[in-house]
Amino acid sequence: MAKKRKIPIEPKEAEDAAAGSAQEEREKELKDTGVVPSEVFSESPEQAEVVAESTAEQVLPEDIVHLKKRCEEAEKRAEEEHESFLRTLADFNNFR
Repeated sequence: MAKKRKIPIEPKEAEDAAAGSAQEEREKELKDTGVVPSEVFSESPEQAEVVAESTAEQVLPEDIVHLKKRCEEAEKRAEEEHESFLRTLADFNNFR
């Protein structure tokens, strides 16, 4: 599976990103209602880290091969269990 890598975000960058989001929210609210909201929620630096971390994941070819193999094995097991169920059902019907 892909390893998670944490992308370090400098506190200044996170503050600038949060300030930009808050500023955009204020401008939108002002345009929509004509009144600046008393409280505008902004992203915290921790939220910015999570977003940066989630976009950094890559799907590697090894992962794809591994997942395909697991899917094929699961399909094979499901088919075997289904056939076993059908045989058991047939035996039960013959018993009655």
